[in-house]
Amino acid sequence: MLKPVGFRPSIKLVDDSNILYPVQSVSESVYQTVTLPKAGSYYLQVIAPLDESTYSAGEFSLLVVSEKSAHVPQPIAIGASVTGSLDVTDSQSGPGDYYDAWTIAGQVGSRVRISVDTAGGFVAGMTLLLDGRVVATSGKGDEPKKKPKGKGKGKDEPQGASLPEILTTLTGGTYTIYVRSLSGAKQGTYTLSVTMAN
Repeated sequence: MLKPVGFRPSIKLVDDSNILYPVQSVSESVYQTVTLPKAGSYYLQVIAPLDESTYSAGEFSLLVVSEKSAHVPQPIAIGASVTGSLDVTDSQSGPGDYYDAWTIAGQVGSRVRISVDTAGGFVAGMTLLLDGRVVATSGKGDEPKKKPKGKGKGKDEPQGASLPEILTTLTGGTYTIYVRSLSGAKQGTYTLSVTMAN
């Protein structure tokens, strides 16, 4: 991930023998390399066109992570909330269809509620798996709740969208939660929560 300020750089990746390895642009600030063929030192060159009028270019931030570590499911504990983000570095189930993976483990018989809040950025969906098999999926979470008739002014009034959630009883093992966008923006932040349910 390369975020330049004030210039448009190019990137080169070479090894000790100055052999060039392809680096392709995935998006405006994300790049991906080929699988590196051997252990050793590699050199990432960030190259800026020189502005001859000022002999200066600009600043940049650079983050390099392996594809494998970038896509490893992250653990979330029961009783915790975490902030995640769907973005162009995530795994994809289709073109532009990004998803994150999280894992939970708990005692057999524990009943848990898993919910995701996007603050309206997109409509999120979750799939819960155990040993590669789908255990449960969340609803769209976009149906407004209504007041019961006969209370207040006697009219049905929307009370805001309910959060997509899954209620399930754990049977042992490590579960995987996939979070994705069902509609709306394909990228954005969200808060995933796992709590004990009654």
